[in-house]
Amino acid sequence: TVASTQQLKVKADSLAYDGKTGKVYGPFKRENILVKILMKAPNTFYHIKHILIDTAVFDKKFAESLGDSIIAKIKAGTTSFAAQASIYSADYSSAVKGGDLGWFIKGVMLPQLDKEMVKHKKGEMFKVWSDSGLHIVSIADNPKEDTGFALLLRVIL
Repeated sequence: TVASTQQLKVKADSLAYDGKTGKVYGPFKRENILVKILMKAPNTFYHIKHILIDTAVFDKKFAESLGDSIIAKIKAGTTSFAAQASIYSADYSSAVKGGDLGWFIKGVMLPQLDKEMVKHKKGEMFKVWSDSGLHIVSIADNPKEDTGFALLLRVIL
């Protein structure tokens, strides 16, 4: 099983980060399993926020104008990214978190976002078009290197 350490239970998470490649762990209390760490793969993690302006609702010209207006207000300090996300973003799951998409590796987001996010630095804001609409993106943190994936072999006893 290939699993992101962000998605595993605490035990598997700690094994993925702290366990030694090639070593077998277990059996664990109340669980009849052994786990062997086959390999670890380093990844670069990114942290961005976004506001999605849905072009199923707004035409492209209006979305572009609205995006420019939102960016100008945020840069002027008259509002925050989080406030604008809660008002305008069609991505409701991130809108309630101020547009925050959390930490993730390249390849899990839309290809257009992946392509552009690596070109920008912490604090920069930019626009990206996708099939979903216009994304106003803010780089929340500098990328970080981490062992994001581990290949674990679980044997049930």
